[in-house]
Amino acid sequence: MQNGKLQWVLALAFFLAMSWGNGGLWGQTTTINFDDNAKWTAGSASITSYASDHQYVSDNWTFTGGPALRNTTLAQDAVAGALGTYSWRLRDAACTWTGTYNSSGVLSSIGFKVRRWDNSPDPVYTVSYSTNAGSSFTDILTINNTFLDGTSNWKTYSYNFPTSISVTSGQLIIRFQQAGSSERIMVDDFSFTTVSCTPPTTQASGFASANILYNQMDISFTRGNGTGGVLVLAKAGSAVNADPAASTTYTANAAFGSGDQIGTGNYVVYKGTANGAGIGSGNIPITGLSANSTYHFAVYEYDGAPGSECYRTSDKLPGNATTIAGPTITVSPTALTGFAYNQGSGPSASQNYTLSASNLTPADGNLTVTGSANYEVSTDNSTFSGSVNVAYTGSALGSTLIYVRLKAGLSAGTYNSETVANSGGGASIKNVTCSGSVAMPTITVSPTSRTGFTYLQGSGPSSSQSYTLSGANLSPAAGNLTVTGSANDEVSTNNSTFSGSVNVAYTGSALGSTTLYVRLKAGLSAGTYNSETVANSGGGASAKNVTCSGSVTAPPLYFRTRVSGPWNEAATWDSSPDNSVWNQATTTPGSADLSITIRSGDVVSIPASVTVDEVTILSGGTLEVTGGTLTIANGSGTDLLVQGILRNSSTSAFTVNASASIVVDNGGKYEHNPSSAGGSVTDMTWNAGATCEITKAAAAPGNLDQAFHHVTWASTTHGAANINLTGVLTTINGNFTVSNTGTGSLRLTGST
Repeated sequence: MQNGKLQWVLALAFFLAMSWGNGGLWGQTTTINFDDNAKWTAGSASITSYASDHQYVSDNWTFTGGPALRNTTLAQDAVAGALGTYSWRLRDAACTWTGTYNSSGVLSSIGFKVRRWDNSPDPVYTVSYSTNAGSSFTDILTINNTFLDGTSNWKTYSYNFPTSISVTSGQLIIRFQQAGSSERIMVDDFSFTTVSCTPPTTQASGFASANILYNQMDISFTRGNGTGGVLVLAKAGSAVNADPAASTTYTANAAFGSGDQIGTGNYVVYKGTANGAGIGSGNIPITGLSANSTYHFAVYEYDGAPGSECYRTSDKLPGNATTIAGPTITVSPTALTGFAYNQGSGPSASQNYTLSASNLTPADGNLTVTGSANYEVSTDNSTFSGSVNVAYTGSALGSTLIYVRLKAGLSAGTYNSETVANSGGGASIKNVTCSGSVAMPTITVSPTSRTGFTYLQGSGPSSSQSYTLSGANLSPAAGNLTVTGSANDEVSTNNSTFSGSVNVAYTGSALGSTTLYVRLKAGLSAGTYNSETVANSGGGASAKNVTCSGSVTAPPLYFRTRVSGPWNEAATWDSSPDNSVWNQATTTPGSADLSITIRSGDVVSIPASVTVDEVTILSGGTLEVTGGTLTIANGSGTDLLVQGILRNSSTSAFTVNASASIVVDNGGKYEHNPSSAGGSVTDMTWNAGATCEITKAAAAPGNLDQAFHHVTWASTTHGAANINLTGVLTTINGNFTVSNTGTGSLRLTGST
């Protein structure tokens, strides 16, 4: 009996040595065999059919996913099925099956048994775990034929976490997963080991705070009897709501938010002996705090070495303290708008805001006010610069006016949302947002062009015309706009006194609609004066022009031929202002001139279109149209009097304006000499003794139903044609002479 008792004592001692660690840690292993029918819940299919929502719930674990089913003891490949009554069978397809721990605690290991369902193919399942509710996983095993030793026998697997893990409900997930088709596997006898401990018997006490500033404070307490030391958690705004986990070593940092976080917002700010168990901790500085904020603390005594800590959590020591208000800068208002001036002037008028501050550090110093790229600042509204210092004492600055303005010399545009920064004294920078604009000076003219200025050479000036001038955003605010005529135009503000340039006064940076007058200067030579500009400038604006066009017309002259030649060459003509004194012409005659005479012996050709009036072709003189159109304008007297020869060698009839006339006088002759076909004979007045001679006609000319006197048919282009004038040539009051019909014939039947 004594030997048996001794053996029992030795066995108990061995068990305790294996189960207990530093600080009183011990572990308990639980196995879930999946054999309890009541703990199975079928999902969307029969429990013996594959589905992804069957469940087995036991010992704070929930197993589900797949596709998977509940397997029995049915043998496969001469190997028994479930180890007990039931097991899980995971499908040979894409599959995710999980076990989720639904409690809080510290776990040191997990394990399970697994076998493949068939001899082939090779299963490829990855086993992994997550401690953050599935946000991330750590792979620990690949289940394949190599792991299973190439058999379908059950294989046992266990895994020790690198350090014991402390979790709350739903955080720990064990996952079996394969991406595609492979062999099925069975899983049974899932096990897990939880860790418990015996904490210190006396908790820390007497929490206190001291030396409270806006960003730091000291805390103190009296130590309990934890042999490992003491751990302090801090949380902003509310009480600490998570405890340290046994067998977990945490990293502390006195800067709040930098140490390990337990739960949400609970940071480890101290871990150590704090002068030893049972002794006052002295002041422990806590830094990195926010101003005017309450911080809650919890102090935990613990036993055990690193990795085997056992924390006393049942009566943690609470405490709290509030930081003072931190250095603060205040500005009012926080935005200024409406800064403005016109380009070319500036700066803008100033605006101001108040600057004040409290709890500044150091107690005496300067705040700095810094303008933006386009705004400048001042403390006296007189001297402005890019930055100014504002002195303070006693950690505070009373309400102080700061002046801001938009800098001078800026280009036209908007300068919005620029910030004036107020900084210093350890406080956060406060900005004043400034917005403004520099306006573009503008000049407006309407209309932008004037035409039709004219007068007769030797007279002038022309009649005036007007336009309106206005301006906006002009710089300086009061001044003059200058209106400058061109070399040949002059301007006026009153339509009475004209000059080369006038000033137009404005005030208030603007000029309302003002009428200006323009005219063509007197004394100009005959000619055109087009696209000349009247410039409107000043006030910092871009000049705006009014384009003016006109002409000076030469006085009408008498013209007579000097020699034979083309109408459109001055050398052909003499001219006279009084029909008495004649000189070689410098221009050619037109319909505005007084009279035009083609003298005997002279032949004048018209190669291009021309308009004529009061033209006389004297006996022995010839006017021949060889190109373009001869237009007869209506003037006084006979517009074209033919006493010599008028020959039409062009391709069309002449143009006779309304009320104009061509008169063929006694002895005068019109020669119809078109370059092709028959052409047409223009309407004329045929006096007694006048002759219409057809010198070219391959067909009957048009318009032969006039009252002719003499008619001569002498067509050199008649050819072999038979031309019938029946009903065409209707009236001949004199002689009808036929001198040439070529090899053809001319028929007159029916003619009078």
